[in-house]
Amino acid sequence: MGKFRLMAFAAATLFAVSVAAEQPKIPASAVVAQMYKDFKWETEPGVTGKVTLFDSPPEVLSKYFDKTLVDLVTKRRNCNYQMCGLDYSPMWNSQDPDGVSVTIKSTARADVVTVDVIYFNGTSRLTYYLRETPAGWRIKDMKSPYGSLVTLLDVPEPTTIVDSLFDASYDQGSVHFEMIKTQTFLPSCQKFFSDINPLPEDLTLYSSYTRGSTAIYIAGIGDNIKLVVLRNGDCDTTNFPIHSVNQKVNSYTHEPVKPILTDEEVTGVFEDYLVRHAKAFGGKDAFFKWLDEETNRIAISCKGQSEWICPVTYHGLQPKLQKTLGDFRKN
Repeated sequence: MGKFRLMAFAAATLFAVSVAAEQPKIPASAVVAQMYKDFKWETEPGVTGKVTLFDSPPEVLSKYFDKTLVDLVTKRRNCNYQMCGLDYSPMWNSQDPDGVSVTIKSTARADVVTVDVIYFNGTSRLTYYLRETPAGWRIKDMKSPYGSLVTLLDVPEPTTIVDSLFDASYDQGSVHFEMIKTQTFLPSCQKFFSDINPLPEDLTLYSSYTRGSTAIYIAGIGDNIKLVVLRNGDCDTTNFPIHSVNQKVNSYTHEPVKPILTDEEVTGVFEDYLVRHAKAFGGKDAFFKWLDEETNRIAISCKGQSEWICPVTYHGLQPKLQKTLGDFRKN
């Protein structure tokens, strides 16, 4: 009886293994198809309130991408330097995929899938490269007419920063400004830093000025700089410190716009800006050596162009600020 049971168990086991072996493997194209199915809404006009694929959290991305690609997408999305995020949707190869449709095809290679993205005026082919993981097939890269997505994402964070007010570049690895706690700003001010995501506990402080119930800061990360003005508990900010400190405001209606800062505040903010720059560069001499070299370099490259198109460092400052800069150089 025991021998019979053993034989029956062995037969059942062999049958189960045989059935499992006969089960068809889920093809790589199924993962790609599921991704396009889940995010087809991105092509539907008027849909709001949903998170796009490339803005999704890692746990969503990992349903379709391998860990390396998930990490690259997340890192690039959360970087703190200007123009580092994706400005289009790779899966649609478009900034505006409204009305787009796709045709998904397997290829002779089990790990390669092609997708034809069909627009109203043409077609673009994307090629997906996948690898097998314990969770199944996952996308490790994709190629479009622009090249490899991994190559596009895997770009080292630049060390060169453009100074907002002087419009001149410096190496942030050798120039060190003081930091300011983000909690210094009112909650209503912090929302203006929403494009720095995630918002860190500390921001670079380029200038500060306090007089009575007014506190003014120029702060941010890298090229992403804000002018924050706190007056009697209210918050006012702008993305363009150079316009406000220089008393120039973009006005497409050509109507006069009241400056954000008073003349006294402009002088105070700019004087502190210079002091902090001299300290960050390791001294006033080093600061002006950098500024003069950058001015000459930009002047040469801008030769023949208007100053509006190609501003030349401190030559673009209003006369009062140029005088303040000259006095700071002498004293």
